[in-house]
Amino acid sequence: MPGFRSLLGAFPHNTIGVYSYSKYFGCTGWRLGVIAVHEDNLFDKLIARHPEPVLRKLDKRYSAITLEPRKLRFIDASSPTAATWRSTTRRACPCRSSDDDAVLALRADGRKEALPESLYRIVKKRVEATLEGLGIEIAPNELYDYYYGLIDLEFWARKYVGEDV
Repeated sequence: MPGFRSLLGAFPHNTIGVYSYSKYFGCTGWRLGVIAVHEDNLFDKLIARHPEPVLRKLDKRYSAITLEPRKLRFIDASSPTAATWRSTTRRACPCRSSDDDAVLALRADGRKEALPESLYRIVKKRVEATLEGLGIEIAPNELYDYYYGLIDLEFWARKYVGEDV
């Protein structure tokens, strides 16, 4: 479309581009896609500013895939290759429990919890933070799962910023 500019193009330093070819081409289940961040991005800078105890935990987590974890870029630590290395070295879950064959998540404190609950809690927290940040209230709904949701940003901008937006 003439004049189109993506968010990644407009805000390159603090945007993560996630593109799913699987959905675009109707190949559900294939999980084909691309994740992109700008070379000079906010994520690497924020990670580098963590306090030393957090950086040591990150050093330990990523030591299986690099000799210099603090030089590992956000995009590389987030890549499928990094995830494969972590799961291969048993430093990340989901993993299979020999006890009940349930999918478990290994928490930062070393405790295990069922992966669906762990993921649900993370997704719910992120959705609630987004809604709160935008000043959006939703009516209680027992079927709302915090996973799929649409925010009409044009409606929101007109309501909170003004018609001129």
